[in-house]
Amino acid sequence: MLFCNYVVKIVFIRGAPAVGKTTITKELLQKLKKEHHLSCAYICEDDFRKQMQFKYKANDLIAHQNSVELIKTVILKLLELDNYDFVFIEGQFRYKPVLDKYAKFISENNFDSLLFQFELSLDKMRKRDAELRNTKSEDIEEVKSDVDAYTPKNAVIIKTKKPIDKTIKEILSELV
Repeated sequence: MLFCNYVVKIVFIRGAPAVGKTTITKELLQKLKKEHHLSCAYICEDDFRKQMQFKYKANDLIAHQNSVELIKTVILKLLELDNYDFVFIEGQFRYKPVLDKYAKFISENNFDSLLFQFELSLDKMRKRDAELRNTKSEDIEEVKSDVDAYTPKNAVIIKTKKPIDKTIKEILSELV
């Protein structure tokens, strides 16, 4: 149980590769800090899933579930050390059991939370992946299928085809 009285909102940014999660989140964090004077923490789920647990494949459910446990610990430690208005967690969150673990953590700690699900057509994602990320991810279709298979009832759907500034404005309208 969390032992801090500070009110924090946990914000999840969910979506398949090349949908714009990282680019939009980083610009959003700058806007929240500079224009709204809000204190934010940022956690990239990919770092916990891919780099810290190098022995797993990206689609391995165990790696995703382990990431939840690591990230929960980091959030609690961050809040022990300092106050934040928002803690952003950006990642694929492609499996329902992973989202269920986060929901339980949110409930147990009486956190407020918001989940944004970023969506884009498969063709646009492939184009962005090849042009902007230069990775040519082989699993975009599989991950998109996993993400699309379960959308939480409380998810705020964000179509990322529009310009970044309009997407950020849409997200800000839900946050502040």
